[in-house]
Amino acid sequence: MLIAASLFVACRPGPPTQTVVCVYSEARTAALADELEVVVRDAEGNEQRRQAQPSDDFEFPARIPLVPKSSASSGYHVEVELRGGGMVIGRSLARGAYQNGQLMAERIWFLDACLETDCAAGERCVIQSGEATCVEATSSAVRVEERSFEASCPADGGCSGGCDNPCESCVDGACVPRPEGSACGPCAEDRCVAGTCVTREPGSNAILALYRFTEEEPANVVRDAVGAFDGLIRGEPEFVEDTPKLCGAAIQFPIGAGTFVEIPDDPAWDIEDGSVDFWVRSSPQGAGAHRGLVSRDADFSELPGHFGVYLDTEDRIVVRIQSTNDRMVLCSEETLETNRWTHVAINFGRPEGELFIDGVEVSEASSGRQIRAPWVTNENFRITCGEGKTLGLGITGNDNPWVLGASSHVSAEGAAEPIQWFTGGAMDTLHISAVRRDFASIFAAE
Repeated sequence: MLIAASLFVACRPGPPTQTVVCVYSEARTAALADELEVVVRDAEGNEQRRQAQPSDDFEFPARIPLVPKSSASSGYHVEVELRGGGMVIGRSLARGAYQNGQLMAERIWFLDACLETDCAAGERCVIQSGEATCVEATSSAVRVEERSFEASCPADGGCSGGCDNPCESCVDGACVPRPEGSACGPCAEDRCVAGTCVTREPGSNAILALYRFTEEEPANVVRDAVGAFDGLIRGEPEFVEDTPKLCGAAIQFPIGAGTFVEIPDDPAWDIEDGSVDFWVRSSPQGAGAHRGLVSRDADFSELPGHFGVYLDTEDRIVVRIQSTNDRMVLCSEETLETNRWTHVAINFGRPEGELFIDGVEVSEASSGRQIRAPWVTNENFRITCGEGKTLGLGITGNDNPWVLGASSHVSAEGAAEPIQWFTGGAMDTLHISAVRRDFASIFAAE
């Protein structure tokens, strides 16, 4: 949807013949722009240059009034340049003619789909057949019936209420499809596919589920952005905007409040070789206690494939996969800094288990360090970090749901509850994948 407001807050009534240049911008382009420059040339060669810095008066559509210098002036050439961070992010232009005694609105659009399209001199970028295309600049002026400056720019460029579909752009008063693969949402993974805005990363066809924890989701539901595995909210989490990717929202689990997310079991979760990754921000309120992060676990080991990721009492990540006779234990070497977003990624299955913290693989998964097994009542029982790393254990063979923000290690097979180790921290962008992923490259790209 195009953003509507005014660049100038006041204007004296114009002469009988006047044109107002209306500069529209779609949301992504508008968010990047911090400077606007306008160059106007008329038929007499007169040139006017304006420059505006961001302020309460710099919003779209920007209105630039044009008045002919003399009766001999009949034409105008308007060039508009948007800049962000000192760089040009878009150029557009229009050529037209004054209409005697009329107030006209000359419309110029900056479209998100054109951000990476650099047109030649005298051309502007438009969308044709769903593609960003450079065409010769012409006039898109329309007559304004109400002779007031505030009413001179049609709302949303002429589209009634704008375009509800984020994969459409308002052009010449109509909603038209945006190019395939165009960015369409708050995060870089949001792309237009067959006219629909979906979350799809390059090479991500084997990602079974992606949870972004957007605040706009229905009550008590966490949407799966790529599949059909929606989760159910238990308790009352908060949604925070301070996210690691600076887009969307993240879910905050109150400490000790009985809040978690349950994702029901599905045959798709029986994964022999795959991966799980997510962002986590631990809370100082939970320090000194075990806190569950991601779990597909149950009490005892009657069935294989039990999976759990948790923070130990020293704020180190511990990963455990339990089969009926064996287990794999991976541990981070360093403690996680509280109140800081950390990316945690696990590859499981063949050839071996891997743990990555912020894109760096933990060497031998902190091999040889002895830690207490908190799910065992005997406090003297120890497990070894790095044990079972080369066994190639997967998470197949049980019917357990996923639990986020807590641990289900004491639940019965096939059930989420009872729950323990409520995290009290925040989580964002959790993937469950049916393939092992190159997390060093993925993290570097982000």
